[in-house]
Amino acid sequence: MKNQRYTIAAFVFLLSLGVFTSCGNSNEQKVTTVVTPIVVTTYTVTNKAIATENSYAAEIKSEKITQLSTKLMGRIYNFNFEAGDLVPKGKVIARIESAGIQSSKARIHAQVEMAEIGLKNAEKDFDRITKLHQLESATDKELDDITTHFLSAKAQLISAKKAEDEVNANLSYTLIKAPYNGVITKKYMTGGDMATPGMPIVEFASSASFKAIATIPSAKINQFKKGETAHFIVDANGKTYTGKVKRIVPSGSFNGGQFKVEFTLDSQKGLNNGLYAKVTTAQEVTEKIVVPAESIYVKGQLTGVFLVNMQKEASLTWVRVGKKYDDKIEVLSGIQSDDIVITPLPVSLYDGQPVKYSSQK
Repeated sequence: MKNQRYTIAAFVFLLSLGVFTSCGNSNEQKVTTVVTPIVVTTYTVTNKAIATENSYAAEIKSEKITQLSTKLMGRIYNFNFEAGDLVPKGKVIARIESAGIQSSKARIHAQVEMAEIGLKNAEKDFDRITKLHQLESATDKELDDITTHFLSAKAQLISAKKAEDEVNANLSYTLIKAPYNGVITKKYMTGGDMATPGMPIVEFASSASFKAIATIPSAKINQFKKGETAHFIVDANGKTYTGKVKRIVPSGSFNGGQFKVEFTLDSQKGLNNGLYAKVTTAQEVTEKIVVPAESIYVKGQLTGVFLVNMQKEASLTWVRVGKKYDDKIEVLSGIQSDDIVITPLPVSLYDGQPVKYSSQK
């Protein structure tokens, strides 16, 4: 029985040894995948002369803008206009409380009337004494006295009238009037507020004549010369206006390197104070690297192109793009002249895929 177990164990060992030997002698088979290059068309990158128009933000402003205020202190009433309202020349916009001035006017007017009566009486006495003096019926002293009295009455009337003129002037300050045909652009106060001398009550702008003011970076200010023509597109109405450089603020030190350029406009139709516009200058030709728009590959927030590398494979390269010019897009960084860009992009193209040129754009 014991010998039988040894025989079975030996048989199993020999069988296992044969299996391992058989596995070790088997020939290994290697699988090789052959990828067929995809046929693509390409574009060779070069510097292109691109004609560009520079555009800058501008604002339409009235030729005349006035801060209306008063020289008196008083409470505002009868202020029935709002910002945006058109007001004809001479129309009263608001009134300042004037009870004290009205009282002064009545008192001074009475003084003027009394002075006029006093002067008339003094003039009659002066004429009478003068005639009597000529007839030697009045003494020199009487003539001197009546002359003094007459001149005093005349001076009193002049003084009273000056006081009346002053009170009338103060009364005129209680009326805030439109200085010309225009529009209220801003209200600093409203009915019931206390007006003080020199403090603006409203901002008033002409509704008849306008100009444009553009903000220009210091690097571009040399593009503008006095008298040169520029074109404006107004955002509100989409219309194009022609203008000429009227004035250039000589320093941008206090504007963060930004210069103010003022333009006259050939037309005033459809314009209002505060409208935004865009000013464009003459075309400028510069060298730029551009690629066909159909060669651009976008993944999320990344933008790239597929180049053909030395191994004739598609190589995905991330780039930074700029403006679009017709069917081309400016590339600011990531590629250079003589690079070969695949365009248009095949649907199944991937990074590292072998490619073959069929034509070159």
